[in-house]
Amino acid sequence: MPNEENLRGIRGTVADVRLQSEEQDNKAIQLSYAMSSIPDLDDYDTALNKTLQQFQSFMQPNEPLITIHRNNSISLLSQAVLVLDRPKSQLAVELRNLADVIESKK
Repeated sequence: MPNEENLRGIRGTVADVRLQSEEQDNKAIQLSYAMSSIPDLDDYDTALNKTLQQFQSFMQPNEPLITIHRNNSISLLSQAVLVLDRPKSQLAVELRNLADVIESKK
């Protein structure tokens, strides 16, 4: 789940990638941002929304953040590959969307 510690940790990485992209003549590194392990819970106090806004403010993505929700399925204990075993599950759909975004940037 995205939190302040995650934001502090990613700041340096994103800054390094952006710097490397600027140093490489005409070879821009295309970034996509995915937030994972997002709880599928009521955000009544808007804590998750506020955290999302902090990430977006810092990263300034050119496209919407990709969201991958937490999956609390008991089948994960058997290390099931949910994308294959449960292709219609929310996690499978979100992971395919992430794969499509990455593939589109090749």
